[in-house]
Amino acid sequence: MEITQPISPAKKDSKKILNLGQELVKDHTIHLLMVVIYGAFAYFYTNGISGFVLLFLGLAIGLSLIPADEKYLYHWYQDKEDKTSKTFYVTHSVLYFLTLIPTSIFVFTSSGSFLAIGIISGMMLYLITEMYLKLKEPLLFFDRFLQGVKIEPTQKSLKTMLVCSVLFFIFLNFFVIL
Repeated sequence: MEITQPISPAKKDSKKILNLGQELVKDHTIHLLMVVIYGAFAYFYTNGISGFVLLFLGLAIGLSLIPADEKYLYHWYQDKEDKTSKTFYVTHSVLYFLTLIPTSIFVFTSSGSFLAIGIISGMMLYLITEMYLKLKEPLLFFDRFLQGVKIEPTQKSLKTMLVCSVLFFIFLNFFVIL
């Protein structure tokens, strides 16, 4: 007869954290890959290891903000009446994209903070990667990124939005490099 010991609450919590980490890596592998590639390029343009560590920490925070909004944060800002209808995510709204543009310009050109640049870069990389993944399904892309917009989605307009986003991201990074 084998005697089993009860699992302590600390072990249960560590298993939950490990499972959550594995789930995040499985669900967001391509996003993590994009951050690693961006981090590899950024390593050569930061001021020493401390700047790189702050940038990479910011990338991790920025990368986790959007999935956190999709899983947990939207409960705080969504009205109770709206919970029966389709879920609205602030980080996928047109207003969010429009405010991200001047915010990112300010952060990249004026803040001087590698942590802030990393947070903005992480969010932008996540959104650009997600746009690319949803590009093959125009209705899903439109539903995901253009909630509330009353235009007809076309493949050409969605590709244009993706290309403009990528070019804007590259343009912003030249401010840091130069």
